[in-house]
Amino acid sequence: MKLAAVIVTFNRLEKLKKAISSILAQKIDYVVVLNNKSTDDTAEWLDVEAKKDSRLIPVHSEENTGGAGGFYHGSKYAIENTDADWLLLYDDDAYPREDLVEKFRAIKELDREDVGAVSTAVYMPDGDYADFNRPGINPFKSRFDLMRYLFSKSGPYLSYAQLRYANAVPVDYSSFVGCFVKRKAIENGLGYPRKEFFIYCDDWLYTLELSKLGYKNLYYSDLVFYHDSNTFIDDYDKQIWKKYYAYRNSLTFYKRASGAFFPLILVTKLAKWLLDSAKYKKKKEYLETVVKACKDYAKH
Repeated sequence: MKLAAVIVTFNRLEKLKKAISSILAQKIDYVVVLNNKSTDDTAEWLDVEAKKDSRLIPVHSEENTGGAGGFYHGSKYAIENTDADWLLLYDDDAYPREDLVEKFRAIKELDREDVGAVSTAVYMPDGDYADFNRPGINPFKSRFDLMRYLFSKSGPYLSYAQLRYANAVPVDYSSFVGCFVKRKAIENGLGYPRKEFFIYCDDWLYTLELSKLGYKNLYYSDLVFYHDSNTFIDDYDKQIWKKYYAYRNSLTFYKRASGAFFPLILVTKLAKWLLDSAKYKKKKEYLETVVKACKDYAKH
């Protein structure tokens, strides 16, 4: 079984070094790094390091296509230019525990035809679970799942007990921090992530589509990643431009997940986003962003 890591990077060279060294120290066959036109020394450093280890394959983009575009182009490159059976997707601010690849290769379920992805446990460097990387269950796929969601303290996500101790648990969507995707699933209808998303929800939608195709995405607490992220900071006004992508893209995800329940989800989300304006000093800019996100979603 051949395994290729696909790492997307933009101007985070010091974190990228750890993301790469942590995986090259393991039995990985290829490490494809999609450089999203970084303006620091990333390109030069990658080219030098690639000469030291043939497993490292830098791919330099002519433009910054965001995380979504990066995973689209990086995955496509890996599928078309390597013989990898599985891709391992993650960002430049994440890194695997030293036993990740060994434990992944030992999973018996990998040979099952219906297994198309494997998700990992994601922790912050201090050991706390990375809540924003929790795999989820689509509560709208059956009446049972909807009832479980309505009465569950965990909401549409795995419980903390499952996150810590469960293995081979099916999930419906997960993040791209430590997400393994099988080549056969990609070639048999899944395709590549939605590059037009730029950032946010590309991973949730991609793994949801995999589940919709009938493949299982299995979560393993024994497979561990660390996410050294400071993306979700409380300086709300500096995050307004990101909210455009988060809101626009999430509507596509919610519609695909909820089906006939989408009108109810839409009203609920709009109400929440409007109430969130209280957090912003630049309320006019924030509200204009909400409106633009909804309008642009409606166009597609």
